Amino acid sequence: MKNKTYKGIGGTCGVMPYHIDGKSIGVFLPPHSLFKSASKLINTPVVIKAHNAADDLKNNTVGIVTNAYPLDDFSIGLDMQVWDADAQTYIDAGNIELSAGYSASLEKGDSHWHGSPYSYTKEIESYDHIAILPSGEARNRVSKLILNSSSEEAPKTNESFLFNLVNSASSK
Repeated sequence: MKNKTYKGIGGTCGVMPYHIDGKSIGVFLPPHSLFKSASKLINTPVVIKAHNAADDLKNNTVGIVTNAYPLDDFSIGLDMQVWDADAQTYIDAGNIELSAGYSASLEKGDSHWHGSPYSYTKEIESYDHIAILPSGEARNRVSKLILNSSSEEAPKTNESFLFNLVNSASSK
């Protein structure tokens, strides 16, 4: 099987909950931080089925991010080359959610963004991997983050989820 290109949503800005000591703490990823990190996605390994597959990238990498770009005011898109036939079958079977593994720094500071409270602001420092997961398993619970590879249209975000992440996301 030959390489196949998939387009997806590589990240969205907003407030996401992190569960610490039984409490939900809002962490804000500002748009400028997200867009600044887009170039760091290029050449990031792609894994399937679980984040722990990234523990052994040598044996579990099925593709690579080849491009990252702004989609709208809230999100970045990415293009992925997937060379593994089993991974292509997995994606084409409907396992289309993306979740990024990354390192970030946090800065304390309480505020609100579009009505969502947060206690920390994060800055993405580097990406470790992009995991392709079954529907319903990505952090933000968006049901379709990878488009059909034959589509020429760039992916679109759903603004309603961006402003309600604190209420709809669960612990990573």
